[in-house]
This record gives sequence, structure tokens and C-alpha cells, in this order.
Amino acid sequence: PLSLHIQDLERMNVPITRIKIGSLALDNVIPLVAEALRMDDDDNKVITLAETIHKKTEGNPFFILTFLRSLHDEKLLQYNFGTLKWTW
Repeated sequence: PLSLHIQDLERMNVPITRIKIGSLALDNVIPLVAEALRMDDDDNKVITLAETIHKKTEGNPFFILTFLRSLHDEKLLQYNFGTLKWTW
């Protein structure tokens, strides 16, 4: 696990910088999802998806993109080559 690796590095006196990242507000998740899908952040579909993702991930920035990837892996989020847009 990462925590054991960090402990090993600290024992070797390797400087470690810790950055605390809080949860993102919905207003920050919307443009993140829009950018990831290359869609407009004022698109109602993007806003609805971002609201769902925000609720499921509690705004955790590490989980947001992971959640998007899992939607894609489960074929709940797919790219439509006919319309050149993501659909869900």
C-alpha cells in the first residue's frame, strides 16, 4: 500500500510533501465532467451527469474521473461516432 511506501521513504529521509485536497463543489464538478467529455458545461445533460457524479463521489476529485471511467467500462457511458458525442 501507498502508506507503507511513504513510511519507507520517510525512513530514508526523502522529503515528502503532503497536499490536502478537499471535496469539489458541484460548480467545480460540472466543468470537470464537461472537459473530460469535451462537451459544453452549460449542456443540461452534462449538468445532470455531473450532479449524479458529485452525489456518488461526494465531490472527491480522485473518485470523479475514476467514476467516469467505470461508467465507460460498464458501457453506461459510450461515445457515439454517429453524433460525435458521449451518450449515457
